[in-house]
Amino acid sequence: MKTKLILSNHSRSVEHWDDLPIIPRMKEWINVTDFIPNRELTELKFSANCWSGEKGVVDVVEYRKNNDGVYAELLVWCED
Repeated sequence: MKTKLILSNHSRSVEHWDDLPIIPRMKEWINVTDFIPNRELTELKFSANCWSGEKGVVDVVEYRKNNDGVYAELLVWCED
């Protein structure tokens, strides 16, 4: 399913579109290194207070509709 990933910490957010085979549940850990390009991941890691740079917790799952159809929007919290 077309998915908009919003990776966030206290000081920065990064948006990334991807096609995920499944939609993770709220409070589930996901390995963000599988989805995000290294450049964006590095920027997010250095802006975090304390983050391993590998996993994030799904905080919000919303289903939205635009002109292209329905997509899932995930807010992933990236701080340990």
